[in-house]
Amino acid sequence: MNLIYILSIITFTNAIRVAIVGSGAAGSTAAYYLTKAAEQNAGDVDIDVFEKRYVAGGRSRVVFPHNNETYDSVELGASIFVDANKNMVKAVNDFDFDLADKGTDGFGIYNGKNFVFKSSSWTYLDYVKLIWRYGFSAPRKVQTLVKQAIDKFLLLYNPEFIRNHGPWEHVDDMLADLDMIDLVKEDALSYFTNSLFANEVVEAATRVNYGQNLDTIHALGALVSMAGSNGMSVEGGNYKIFERFLEESNAHVHFGSEVIDVQRSRNNQWEVYLTSGKTAEDYDYLILAAPLPIFQVPYVKLHVTLLTTNATTYADNALPGLGENPPTMILTTNEEARKHSSYFTKPSPLNFNSINYVQQAKEGSDEHVVKIFSEDDDAWSDGDLHSLFGGPQNVRWIHRHTFNAYPYLQPRKQIEDLPPFKIDEGLYYTNVMEPMISTMETETISARNVVGLISAKLNWTRGWKDACLNTNSDWVFISC
Repeated sequence: MNLIYILSIITFTNAIRVAIVGSGAAGSTAAYYLTKAAEQNAGDVDIDVFEKRYVAGGRSRVVFPHNNETYDSVELGASIFVDANKNMVKAVNDFDFDLADKGTDGFGIYNGKNFVFKSSSWTYLDYVKLIWRYGFSAPRKVQTLVKQAIDKFLLLYNPEFIRNHGPWEHVDDMLADLDMIDLVKEDALSYFTNSLFANEVVEAATRVNYGQNLDTIHALGALVSMAGSNGMSVEGGNYKIFERFLEESNAHVHFGSEVIDVQRSRNNQWEVYLTSGKTAEDYDYLILAAPLPIFQVPYVKLHVTLLTTNATTYADNALPGLGENPPTMILTTNEEARKHSSYFTKPSPLNFNSINYVQQAKEGSDEHVVKIFSEDDDAWSDGDLHSLFGGPQNVRWIHRHTFNAYPYLQPRKQIEDLPPFKIDEGLYYTNVMEPMISTMETETISARNVVGLISAKLNWTRGWKDACLNTNSDWVFISC
């Protein structure tokens, strides 16, 4: 047996073997961060990623109008991130991605009868209209509460906070350290004291972002929804970030490989079973980066309707009270139905959460892409769409997609009942934060936390406990 062969065996056996189930935001990020942690701690890690689909990105996915890739791609889900999402922004900068133009011609908040608020191209006029309808104190109070929530969230990038508190095995401990538990226990309608501004403006944000009304979503979810202004996205699709994470991690990605079971082996490792049978290797660590049915977290079934139209606006009277020159982005509030609801009367809710002219189909085209979010798959027939845009001649292409977009962000009295980051020795779960804050960014934070737990187990302290003690640290999930 020659020396090279012996050394190859030693190298192989010293590598930490990790399996990751899912190649979405959390799974791809976990692979990337694990590789970085190993590099900084002179460790060796061998990563297998199992993905049942044939593309990376999870719920971040795109389609092309007319199924033609000469057109610009359109995001189906996971459409935007914001400045406060440090990991996403850092990835854009590190990988030199271009950002898509997300310009809008204004928005309106619609209650099923008329618009209760319309923005304009003049910020000062919008401010006056806000004060006229809602007063000064309510918008200011919400703005303050949103800033306070963002400041707490930003602690998750603070090196000193990370060193003193993280990593966390349970999400309730994380929320306690962030002083956010009360925000998860209370519904948003009560939290905002049933103010008109919250019931119309904040609810418009919760409906478009999470498909929920103020009386069914917790306060933290509502505050996160209001933090989503000035959203950005990667040109060509946000999935490119997660695709790049996998490339940079050098993980072995197995597309078309659906995991149906995992079991602990006799040697205390983890066995992974696919529809095709057991994998050849066992693993020291297993990261589950896809929703687990065993935890029974209910998800919002979101119906996305995409279409292209040559109409530059909606048809007159296509909706009650639409009026002339309606805004291109129509957000909605359920306040009108809530006001007239009683024990005996339950008005029908709106059949859509939002309608939005999102982009031009491609440069030089007269087609515009419109996206509709709704909770009812029968809400928008072809005939309804034709009526909305002035006839079938004005609707060129229609695409419908339904998926479990995000969990119901329900108020929770028992935070301790949430799934843990660490399920068992060597077994970790990344979708823990979703019932609290469901975003691409929080998936990256969950992945970072799981990598922190594994790093602690391996005594890989550099980059976690020692991050940012010098300006040369490039540990990806710390804001230095």
